[in-house]
Amino acid sequence: DLTRTPSGSSGGTGVAIAGYLSHQFLERSARKQVLEQARLMMGAAGGMRTYTSKQVGPLLKAHQQRINRFLPQTVPAYSATEVFTYLRSTYPDYSYKEASLNPTNLRNRAVDWENDVIQIFRNHPDMKEFSSERETPGGRMLFLAKPLTVDMPCLQCHSTPEQAPAAMIKVYGADHGFGWNVGEPIAAQIVSVPMTVPLTLANQAFKTLIVSLGAISLITLFLLDLAIILVVIRPV
Repeated sequence: DLTRTPSGSSGGTGVAIAGYLSHQFLERSARKQVLEQARLMMGAAGGMRTYTSKQVGPLLKAHQQRINRFLPQTVPAYSATEVFTYLRSTYPDYSYKEASLNPTNLRNRAVDWENDVIQIFRNHPDMKEFSSERETPGGRMLFLAKPLTVDMPCLQCHSTPEQAPAAMIKVYGADHGFGWNVGEPIAAQIVSVPMTVPLTLANQAFKTLIVSLGAISLITLFLLDLAIILVVIRPV
């Protein structure tokens, strides 16, 4: 019995280490899977921005001038945010925001941690994407961010209050959302998701792995016992 204890202990330790490493691998894989899902959602939001800018906006602007009323549906950021709101009915754990340092619509104003993300893009102009985790009162969150830089069409509404549409000034005022410069990272697309999502995926995959390995082990033992009976015991 004493001679069997070390081997049994080392065997149990080996199983524990293998289980730990497997869970860590599955957790990293689940995190990558969630980030990839966030990229797809951000890509959909970006597509909606382009569609609004090139097709919806020009049509609505003519109507907007006739009725002398500002229509937020002409704004790419507004359209992308609204579309993502509908998307959340299918993916309730994911949230989307176009956080801006100096927005026209104050619902897009960046909070402290979002300001830090935008500053990272401003300090590293070549950076195309940034992901990390942060603590919140509701638990740890995983987020993916991409920069939004100012281009020439943006200046039609965001250069000076005098050049902006009067109808927009009437809705949002003239004290914010101006002074943007071409090429400047002024905002960031941010998709956030609770860390419980990848952890749940990892735990489910780990349980499936353990059950599968257990079943394979039982089947293997049964086949080995059967082979011993047929090949060794019965002939003897």
